[in-house]
Amino acid sequence: QNMNNMNNLPFSYYRGRLNILETTFLAPPRFRLIVDRHNESFTDFTIAFIRIAEKLGITIKELDGEIVIHNLHTNVNNQPCLAMESGICIYDILTGINSEFFSPGVEVQDVIDMLDLAGKYVVLHFTRRHKSIDDNSSFSPYHKCAQMLLD
Repeated sequence: QNMNNMNNLPFSYYRGRLNILETTFLAPPRFRLIVDRHNESFTDFTIAFIRIAEKLGITIKELDGEIVIHNLHTNVNNQPCLAMESGICIYDILTGINSEFFSPGVEVQDVIDMLDLAGKYVVLHFTRRHKSIDDNSSFSPYHKCAQMLLD
């Protein structure tokens, strides 16, 4: 008689409560940050992006012979694009794409062409200069993920 009643119990009775997982549960990460080198004056870091039907959301410009992030964009829903979400900041210095590093004085158009050819997977290399005590600039001295690693 007890066995007969057990067969009528719902599955959750045996296994615990059922949880519905989000559709993104097993999705690969959209980016991965690696801190290559860190000291008092700068941090070198690399971010590997998986671009699936979305843009990085950056505008670059040449400043004193270096390629820097000039602007970070949002998508049409006013959500941060990949670059902003990964923690890239304005004035971060773009030093390379994938396995190619830039020589001083590289042209902005050459960098844009390299980004266009990079495809779905792209690895960007950056340097972030740290704010000195007497520097009154407005950008953050640390990458947000790097700061978590340093803490």
